[in-house]
Amino acid sequence: MFGTTTSGFALWSALQPGGNPLIRPSDRRQARLAAAVIALALLAAPLLAAYGFSYHASLTDRAAAQQQDRYQVNAELVDEAPVSHQPAAAAWQTPRQATALAAWITRDGQRHEGEIPVSAGANVGDTVAIWVNAEGTRTSAPFAANQTITAAVMTTIGSWLVFVTALAGIYLLMCVRLDRDRYAAWEREWQELDEHRR
Repeated sequence: MFGTTTSGFALWSALQPGGNPLIRPSDRRQARLAAAVIALALLAAPLLAAYGFSYHASLTDRAAAQQQDRYQVNAELVDEAPVSHQPAAAAWQTPRQATALAAWITRDGQRHEGEIPVSAGANVGDTVAIWVNAEGTRTSAPFAANQTITAAVMTTIGSWLVFVTALAGIYLLMCVRLDRDRYAAWEREWQELDEHRR
């Protein structure tokens, strides 16, 4: 009996040529659909791998540009950071963080000020290493080589899994439709059999 949980062996048998009376046309349609889904999933793998290599190359170029543009400076607090009033029960669960006004000097000697994340209760004069861009504006750290590889691999695998999940969803929906057709056909056959017995 074919259905949404049909084994791979049964599907393979339905693809074989021959006049097996136990295999219905709907069974062969399901087997062809399963074969198409598997083929599309396999064909998508090298295509997405090529995309992954291209994406990694673009991330590598971006990382190189960021590493040339961004650098670290020491920012000195000009205001005290507020003390966290986090309940004692939760104090050990998450680091207490705050923001405070700080000043830093860029490579060209320009002074900049801005809010930066610091530990709660940090004092005036404390220094914190931050990343800045060519304009002296605080920014995030540049991409590292291992981050570009991880991002490219995760994006490629994630895209393939999304595609395969969509194919599986289509396959299951079609199997449900084929099951309804089979049940309807069985119902008609039972009615015909009952009529012949009368």
